[in-house]
Amino acid sequence: MVNRHVSLRFYAMPSHRELWVLAIVIGITLLLILSYQVVSNRAPTTPDRNPKVPISQTFSVSFLEHGLLADSVWTVTFNGTTYVSASAGLTVYGVHEGTYTFVVGGVEGYVPSPSSGYVTVNGSDANQVIAFNPVGAASG
Repeated sequence: MVNRHVSLRFYAMPSHRELWVLAIVIGITLLLILSYQVVSNRAPTTPDRNPKVPISQTFSVSFLEHGLLADSVWTVTFNGTTYVSASAGLTVYGVHEGTYTFVVGGVEGYVPSPSSGYVTVNGSDANQVIAFNPVGAASG
């Protein structure tokens, strides 16, 4: 007959008050480990007032036209979205830092300058002036 030494050990993890481990050992072979963790129903802790992830700031990009008659309708496609205005200004809000493309739509009898380009937003609001010149006039 083989003499086997059986031991039952219970460990309470000192650094984890809510975690216990039960080990069954036969000889030097560990047969079974059972663990139990208490799930607490305590209220969550107060969130950190200084979050580690910064909140992304947004800015505006304004397109300002000159040269069109009052109430003329003009468009700007900014970063793939087309915006329409019947006044001298058109502003896009909620823009993050970066470089964006724009294309100015045509208005009959006028040529926009620039007709397309890039606007860079870098820590502040950005402005882009668009000059509408009558067809046949020099661009400026």
